[in-house]
Amino acid sequence: MQKIFSQAYIKFKKVFDNNSVLVFILVLVVMGACLYVGLSQSVWFDEAYSIIVSKKSFGDIATLVAADVHPPVYYWLLHIWGSVFGWGELALRSMSVLFFGLSLGIAGVFIKRLFNKGAVLFVLPFLALSPILFRYGFEIRMYSLASFVGILATYFLYYAVTSAKKPTRNKYMFAYAVLVALGVYTLYYLALLWFAHLAWLIYREKGHIKAIIGSDWLKAYVLSFVLFLPWLPSFIKQISNGALAQISQPMNVDNMIGVISFNFLYRPVWQLDALFSLATILIIGLIIYISIVVYRSIGKEQKNILTMFGFYLLIPILILAIVGIFKPMYTERYLSHIAIGGLMYVFLVLFLYLKNRPLNLIRFIFFVVIFAGFVQLVNVGNFNFQRLQKPDIKNLVSSIDNCDGSDVIAADPYVYIELSYYLNKCNLYFYSTQQEFGGGYAPVSNSRYRISDINLYTSSHKSFYYVNYDKIKLEMPSGANLISSENYGNMQISKYIVQ
Repeated sequence: MQKIFSQAYIKFKKVFDNNSVLVFILVLVVMGACLYVGLSQSVWFDEAYSIIVSKKSFGDIATLVAADVHPPVYYWLLHIWGSVFGWGELALRSMSVLFFGLSLGIAGVFIKRLFNKGAVLFVLPFLALSPILFRYGFEIRMYSLASFVGILATYFLYYAVTSAKKPTRNKYMFAYAVLVALGVYTLYYLALLWFAHLAWLIYREKGHIKAIIGSDWLKAYVLSFVLFLPWLPSFIKQISNGALAQISQPMNVDNMIGVISFNFLYRPVWQLDALFSLATILIIGLIIYISIVVYRSIGKEQKNILTMFGFYLLIPILILAIVGIFKPMYTERYLSHIAIGGLMYVFLVLFLYLKNRPLNLIRFIFFVVIFAGFVQLVNVGNFNFQRLQKPDIKNLVSSIDNCDGSDVIAADPYVYIELSYYLNKCNLYFYSTQQEFGGGYAPVSNSRYRISDINLYTSSHKSFYYVNYDKIKLEMPSGANLISSENYGNMQISKYIVQ
């Protein structure tokens, strides 16, 4: 027995000495904080859409998302998760938080194998505080899953192309091929990362055509495409279905700077005042400066590693800049999956730069900036920067409790879907003269909860609540008298009595 305890102690000490326990605790604490912040937010439209769709059967999920702009894997996975753990907000956010934590864990393992445990302890806290990773770590959407698939695929790809043993290389490359297909089934924008990988692989081969044509990784991409073929017809239809919200912007200089400001400060470029503009410019300048210094002082393989992570961020932005000349594309959260690789590049370069400069001011500047971004995220929460709205649906719904026997009418399908998750004790309807919907509104197409004539509705009801964003959109009949009205953020709820 003593021998068993002695061996256990030795193993524990070995684990503790290599900082694995410390890293594990850090990841758990960050996951807990992410879940805590997430649970303080209201489920908003995109998240409510995820829940509505994921409660359907596998076949219905595929049909609904085919009418929208995303692939089906996340919704299938959420369907399984919700069926096992329930459809409460804690359970639903936990799945996203889990993938956020796994992404950090894979990043930590990757960094340790590429560099050392000191690099892990330096880089990982910065990743944990990253506002863009943290923000989409609790979102009931596919973004943290996309980050996880992306960094895991990068891990497998690197060890596939650097392994000396063919069986090991084949195993990693097959796993990479499966993850490439899985990634595109999760978020189409992950294809931008696969192009970044392709650019890095060509860079490693120095553009030699023979080496590229005969490479194992080219076969892996062919396998990935074959795995994606069943969904290809749906993807082709989605390209021209007009379901993408009209919030696309060209990847111009402002939006390129916005990528940095979002990742470090959690502020879109139009929110940058003089101080934050200076901070953003300073960060960009420092990244360029330390990159030049570090690249001059490191060996070939470390340059390959840093280039891989540099491409992780730069190639998707470059592709969107080129595509944006012809068709502007939406970026913000659709690019959140590249943040982990881009930030790994920044902080690995910073780690290498500071190895012989432990008290350098640059370390302090980066910490202050990213901590300020983290604080901004906690304060702002899931603010919708496109609609300039802060969802406060939890408080609105709690204010009417059981609705006092009155129905609730949402101003439009958007408000209806946002209210649908919390408002399950009342009859919920929405106003629209349109009967059939596509895109994100496909779940309410031909809905029996649609009201097309408010006069007809009020002729048979004595009271109702009306919920809308900003200004009231619907002109009420003369017999409907407003008796109360309250605002919750940008959302307004009004009660009417019909005489």
